[in-house]
Amino acid sequence: MAAFAAPLMTAPKVHPSAWLAPTRPRPILAGVVRGLLLGAALTPAMAQDGPGGPFGGPAGGPGGQGGPGGPASAREQKLVERFDTDNNGRLDQEERNTARKWQQQQPRRGMGGRGGPGFPGGPGFPGGAGFPGGAGGREADAAAESPRQPVTIAPEDVTNFVDHALYDPAVVRTIFLEFPTADWFEELADFYRTDVEVPATMRVDGVEYRDVGAGFRGNSSYFGVQGKKKSFSLSVDAVDSKQKLYGFGELNLLNCNDDPSYLREAIHAFVARQFTPALQANIVQLVVNGENWGLYANVQQFDKTFLDGEYGTKKGVRWKVPANPRGGAGLAWQGEEREAYERSYELKGKVEDEAGAWQRLIELCRVLNTTPIEDLERVVPGVLDIDAALWFLAIDAALLDGDGYQSRASDFLLWEGPDHRFRPLPYDSNEILGAGMRGMRGGPGGQAGPPEQGGPGRRGGNGDAPPGGRDVGPLEDGSAPPGSERRGQRGGRGGGPGGMMGAPSPTSSPLALADQQARPLGRLLLVPRWRAAYLAHLRAISTQALEWEILGEFATSLHTKIDAMAKQDDKALASYTAFGKSLQSLQRTAMARHQTLQEHACMQGPWPELSDLRAEVGRHGERDAKLAVCVRSNDASKVANVWLHVSTAKRGPFAAVVLHDDGQHGDGAADDGVFGGSSEPFAQNEAVHYYIEALDDGEQPKAAFLPAAASGRPLRAELDDKKR
Repeated sequence: MAAFAAPLMTAPKVHPSAWLAPTRPRPILAGVVRGLLLGAALTPAMAQDGPGGPFGGPAGGPGGQGGPGGPASAREQKLVERFDTDNNGRLDQEERNTARKWQQQQPRRGMGGRGGPGFPGGPGFPGGAGFPGGAGGREADAAAESPRQPVTIAPEDVTNFVDHALYDPAVVRTIFLEFPTADWFEELADFYRTDVEVPATMRVDGVEYRDVGAGFRGNSSYFGVQGKKKSFSLSVDAVDSKQKLYGFGELNLLNCNDDPSYLREAIHAFVARQFTPALQANIVQLVVNGENWGLYANVQQFDKTFLDGEYGTKKGVRWKVPANPRGGAGLAWQGEEREAYERSYELKGKVEDEAGAWQRLIELCRVLNTTPIEDLERVVPGVLDIDAALWFLAIDAALLDGDGYQSRASDFLLWEGPDHRFRPLPYDSNEILGAGMRGMRGGPGGQAGPPEQGGPGRRGGNGDAPPGGRDVGPLEDGSAPPGSERRGQRGGRGGGPGGMMGAPSPTSSPLALADQQARPLGRLLLVPRWRAAYLAHLRAISTQALEWEILGEFATSLHTKIDAMAKQDDKALASYTAFGKSLQSLQRTAMARHQTLQEHACMQGPWPELSDLRAEVGRHGERDAKLAVCVRSNDASKVANVWLHVSTAKRGPFAAVVLHDDGQHGDGAADDGVFGGSSEPFAQNEAVHYYIEALDDGEQPKAAFLPAAASGRPLRAELDDKKR
């Protein structure tokens, strides 16, 4: 192996200067709750708990005028087929007028209510501040600063970025939309949660895109928002399937509800995509009919383009698990009947064998929940990509997603690959790092108000205390701990994850999910080898991405870049003062979480280390090739096993090959700490993807991977053309 030409491999820290290049494709926590509290549902009796009510906290003044109401049901209403008289697959102006009149005459589904007081409403939703946006909340900061006035922006006023990928986090593009009618906002509101798209002309980087389909989207980002800053979905290829924006046909522009920094979606992408497939995201400025609509998170669509870029295939079945405050969609076993699952899971796109897709999802839930612990390692890998699931859990735990799997067991994505194994993926990340930390159960709320929003506290109590019951005390400077800004000064005994609107704390145990029955993916952590891999992944996130020296450079640079745009965003959901405070709040939360991950008992070493990796692909017979590797372990006497994981597919499945330190597998001398071995043969014209895993022999074993991302970002090798 000494003659291998491959360079030595180490695992250095990844700094923002080495951002992962965004790929160009090849030529809802409070959503349901806020929807239920909309409009007519918010009666005066409900809204007037007021001073010292059962939720605690100072009373707020009158709520603001709500935006247009809408159906509370999350299911999309199909109108195109009904009103498409010319059968071209879309509605023209006349057809939309007819559909719109019909839609306006229909009773609202659920409790949304068109044109009611919306949300927030009434004289302050209990305890004063309500959710962000109540009269005691962000208006306190807004009143202290000069009102921001509407701004007109023309294409010649902005910088074009034609040489940058669409999701490059280092640039902030401006997207121009032009609707042909003056009542475009009302029309989009009338067609909210339907399959009708309203046509618009879009201009980006000096290029015009005609017949772009536009619609409002979201749950809490729609119902829970005062004013007109709604989230948008844009279909660039609505009419012309070949029309793409830098290779992408769908855009999701999210209004950063509950995130005064505008940064959290981009931060999530920055962290997650270093280690595993995840949606790309950056920040854009939106201009509608010449008027500045402010800053938005631009988040990649979970579509076939994403699959192709990340997995090298457009095949498979895509699932969305919508926001569900009851937490019933976390892959819990609900019996054999499909109907029980249809309330919690949504198929995305067309599926040839829909019945089979549902059957396999149900089987996944059955296996996760009913397989005996001693059989998990043997049975579960047949239906679930284990390493992908461990990365999913690790990222959720590291970034404290208040709207994710641990906090709500919903609001995530699933992809079933061609191998019929499922991979969970994070989604809707605007409530990471403290933005979603608010309790909805327990004792009286405290006095602290969210510093980012500038108002009095909401109901505190059990829902936000860390798992195990430990409260988060004041920081060294006497300030409230990260996350307490949104839940009151102190909570009671912690309920941990589970229940309505629970959220992980910066001091939550990294293993909080292991004994949570309502979070069946947590059962993976009961298998010692998988637990070790999960903790190794958390360690990698903590040291290579979450440390403020690294994350702070990324966040501060982006915060500075958008400062002037945030200042003139008159439709912002939070004040400019709140934006200014938001970076400090992010820093405190990230540093507190990083400290926990460094100091928690389960994260203590010694850890195995891998270095000096050498790899070479050589001929094996006339048509085949083999991958031979050798790698050094820092302490071979304590390492029980070292494996080479190899696959000819971009993201697996990976076959495990045991590596040896016996002097007979290209590893040098026996017992010298160098392990070697070779893969099974594969075709000479194929590339292979691989990574190395080491596991020590401790009672609670520790693992190491090279590269640290393991199967999420494996290494690649192929036979040199000269050797074929």
